[in-house]
Amino acid sequence: MKKILLCGLLLLAGVTARATEVTFTTDEGYILGTVRIYQEGLDYAVSGTSPYQPTATLDLEPGTYYMRASLSTEDYETSLPTGGKTTFTVGSSPMTVNYAVADNFVTVRLSVTDENGRPLEGCDVGADPTVQSDEYSMCSFNAITGADGTAEALAAPDVSFNSWCRADHYTQLSQAFATTAGGASVAFSYAGHRRVNFTCTGYYAPGDTPDYFSGTITLNDGDGYYLMYVNPAYDGTTATSYAVLPEGNYDYEAYVDINADGDEAYLRDVLSVGGSNFNVTLDFANVQPVTLVFDETLGFSPGVTKLVGDKKLIINASDEGLHLASGSYLCTGSFADENNEDGYHFNQPFTVADAPVTVEIDTDPSAFHGVTFDVTTPQGKVQSMCYVEDDIFVSDAGDFYESLPRFANGTYEYFASVVWISNYSYALPFMPGGTFAVDGADVTVPVDLTDHRFFKLYYTKDGEVGYLFSSMYLIDGEGNRKPVSMGGTSGIGMGLKPGTYVVEGETNYAYEPIHGTLVVPADCPESITVEMADGTSGIGHIEATEGGLRVVDGGLTVSCTGRATIDVYDTTGRRVMSCTATDGETIGTTGLPAGVYVARMQQAGATQSVKFAVR
Repeated sequence: MKKILLCGLLLLAGVTARATEVTFTTDEGYILGTVRIYQEGLDYAVSGTSPYQPTATLDLEPGTYYMRASLSTEDYETSLPTGGKTTFTVGSSPMTVNYAVADNFVTVRLSVTDENGRPLEGCDVGADPTVQSDEYSMCSFNAITGADGTAEALAAPDVSFNSWCRADHYTQLSQAFATTAGGASVAFSYAGHRRVNFTCTGYYAPGDTPDYFSGTITLNDGDGYYLMYVNPAYDGTTATSYAVLPEGNYDYEAYVDINADGDEAYLRDVLSVGGSNFNVTLDFANVQPVTLVFDETLGFSPGVTKLVGDKKLIINASDEGLHLASGSYLCTGSFADENNEDGYHFNQPFTVADAPVTVEIDTDPSAFHGVTFDVTTPQGKVQSMCYVEDDIFVSDAGDFYESLPRFANGTYEYFASVVWISNYSYALPFMPGGTFAVDGADVTVPVDLTDHRFFKLYYTKDGEVGYLFSSMYLIDGEGNRKPVSMGGTSGIGMGLKPGTYVVEGETNYAYEPIHGTLVVPADCPESITVEMADGTSGIGHIEATEGGLRVVDGGLTVSCTGRATIDVYDTTGRRVMSCTATDGETIGTTGLPAGVYVARMQQAGATQSVKFAVR
């Protein structure tokens, strides 16, 4: 048996001559890596990381302890994460504690199938513990699936995990599970996902490198956040790629080299994935060169945004050698004048059709006009911070700017973010806003927040006042979920419309889910305290698996095999309905009060949720 003795660290306060020498070992062929030792009844370690040294000692006072450790093989070729808990009792005589693999690790079996139900090879699968405390900080593990779509990993028993599956061209999947003494099995399925095949045409292909293709496709979710990128494969004739996505709306950006000069062509558009696989052709043959003309001495670089319906899609393009497909665009940006005073902003529209385009950006200061926000609350006129497009401006120019931010003629979007009342700041998590137009003169934008209530938000948990959390979100009556600025801070100023909100977050350091209910009355007091409870509110999103719920007029239609359990929750997380149903049955919801609800269906370990409204 290989012995690894921990460092001689006398970390317990007041260690006396009663301390006992303890030797720690593990199985033959392994060595101890990170070792943490805890005394029963205490929530902190009495020792930290052990060195990779064969001779060391640790002296402990008599008492009951437990340890967790990570391991590696003696050749360092294989590493094991932090394993299970081994309990031992220290007496007055030297002792040895063996951290055995068989006692502290169980096998987790992970499997992945593609959209056609076939094994998916080469997937990165793994899991992170749901509790991110010091004790569990190194319990994470990962593996790669083989040709049969499966992988195995050793992990600590009796631990709750959030598992994930990542594969090229596939969206990431996740699900929760817990290990037991018998291990665990986790199955990922891309059933219900659709394959989108991309074919690129009209690009430049250098003759001396027939297998070379310069370009990529980036996919974002419906809110514009990065999802994945896929590099087209080039066979000397055609460049193709694909992505496997759940049904929904996405936006994408594709770029390629358009000519031998290294100029780049960009396509940006919205992609709607429905109930079947389909093909998308990305044709770069008819793109037009776009030249942006501006005073380069002002030291700014303009950006380009494509307008697709009511969406603004930012193009991550260089302002040199730019080629764009037909469509409506905005050229946006800001610059400083010759006195290096910031605050000149433009939002210039242009159109690409069937000819080259030149966009001249007027940087004459006289073409820009000041914008002020006039914000009114129930407490009267207040100072505020507002976002305009991608920049931040403050209504009280005297305190924050030497001059007003100035805008060229055009239409702009704004969102109110923070207001100050009696020198105290109040966040506006749902960011009320609108548009304003600049047309040859300075503009004052009225922002009416008299329908909001402003208060200081405090949290308690288990009677503890001022309880802090690592993150916090609010969910309104329509199911909109927004982060709370400085979410882990108790006592933050909040501005919300009267109503009922769900508060969700994670505990500080332990990162365990908690939730509560925030009621904002019309006659709102100066402060509101929310009592938080363990667990989630029950209205969070859960990825659909096989089967499902479909919202129909007056109810929910069930699609499943066998019998499923359906629970319905309101926006406070309170369960308002529970029943069972078989395939094809419709559950009536007209008896519920008007509002927004989430229905959750469970069957054979699979779970799906759907949001619906009763009007």
